[in-house]
Amino acid sequence: MNFIPSPIQVLFLWRLLASDGSEFWKRMKPPITAQQRKALEAAGLIAVEKRKESDRKGATPAMYLSLTEAGWDWAANHLDAEISKKSPAASFVLQDMLGKLKDHLATTGISLADFICPPSRNQDVASPDTPQRVREGYSQASGGRWNVRVRLVDLRAVLADVPRDRLDAALLALERDGGLVLYPLDDPREIRPEDEAAAVVNTLGIRRHIVCIER
Repeated sequence: MNFIPSPIQVLFLWRLLASDGSEFWKRMKPPITAQQRKALEAAGLIAVEKRKESDRKGATPAMYLSLTEAGWDWAANHLDAEISKKSPAASFVLQDMLGKLKDHLATTGISLADFICPPSRNQDVASPDTPQRVREGYSQASGGRWNVRVRLVDLRAVLADVPRDRLDAALLALERDGGLVLYPLDDPREIRPEDEAAAVVNTLGIRRHIVCIER
């Protein structure tokens, strides 16, 4: 596609997207000119039709806009496109998009921290021996016993040579694969400052202080 939307047209597209991809023309902010709207239509990014806003008798059909499949594809591939910095409508678009983000995080269970700073998928892959080190460290911290609770602060002390981000990635990967279970300390009286410092935080933002591995 050779068409490049202007910053105000980009902001207009995000506003339409935040409205679940469709809205009546007269309700749209920021307002754009008819020429700018027709350019988006000619580029195949939006579709224009006439619809009644209500079923009441005598209601006049109004112009109704919707993102086309090409419009959704363009948006997905141009999330970093420049938007108008002059239009006051940008704040409303941001608020709408943050609401969409909130719903997405609630549905997927992803924490805002993981969304903004996702953990590297290569941390545990770069050191394939780390999962085995976790098992060895667990056995050492538990005195050779299995299926018992071990505080993460004690495991970290045994594996002090393993970088924290790599150890955290290995613990979370092992839990996903069923290799261990991570627990929080439910009784606040049991949580020491060192337990909090050693905790692993999952994608739901829950802090876990205990690890248990079955042999």
